[in-house]
Amino acid sequence: MTQAGNAGEAGALRTSPEPQTMTMVQALNEGLRAAMNADPAVVILGEDVGRLGGVFRVTDGLQAEFGPERVLDTPLAEAGIVGSAIGLAMRARWLVRAQAVPPARTWIEGAAVLTYVGAAVCADTQISLAVLSDLDRAAPGLAAARGGEHDLPSFRARLPPWLRDWLPEPVLADDADPDQALWLAWGAWWRRIEAEGVALLRSGGFGPEPVIGAVAVLSADAWRVRAALSAAAYGVGSGDGKALETFDALA
Repeated sequence: MTQAGNAGEAGALRTSPEPQTMTMVQALNEGLRAAMNADPAVVILGEDVGRLGGVFRVTDGLQAEFGPERVLDTPLAEAGIVGSAIGLAMRARWLVRAQAVPPARTWIEGAAVLTYVGAAVCADTQISLAVLSDLDRAAPGLAAARGGEHDLPSFRARLPPWLRDWLPEPVLADDADPDQALWLAWGAWWRRIEAEGVALLRSGGFGPEPVIGAVAVLSADAWRVRAALSAAAYGVGSGDGKALETFDALA
């Protein structure tokens, strides 16, 4: 990898008078450092990425340089990491960049709808005005569906057509358990992300499409890890059907 740029400019790679050979890990580390220097909104979060510097040392030294507020160690919970990343993306400038990739725009809309359903419809909790504003910004049209009865079929009927598909009608029978319906809806959301992510990866070339596609596929795999952990917690074959339900949503 040849490094170029002005060392005095924020975000520039370190200069070298001659082309410099480095390992892939070193190149990734330098790329992350440059991105964090160039944009204070960039953060890194994951398992062992902070003090340890990553299992393969890809993030080595970054927490010491940028602080624990921007390089965060997370618990061993892939679904939590993905959820945090989605929440950050909904609020950060990355959302504007993702709009250039149409599938990512729709994924964000779906996540906003299902997040609202989980909190306000299924759990019947009060959502702060700040969070409601973020959800409305992520899914235009969601605000119009908030009035009226809070059962799932009524809520779905009030959604505009372009958001309604995120709550598939077959899982919204009158006698359906709301939590199970939401779980199945999230399963459909993840399967769509995976399928469209694979298509973006196969598009080839340079640009945001293959990057967002790779993140989508890896995120779907992380949710399957959550399913496996959930099944282990319930106990496969325990007789309550919960473990099998977990995998049914992903099949």
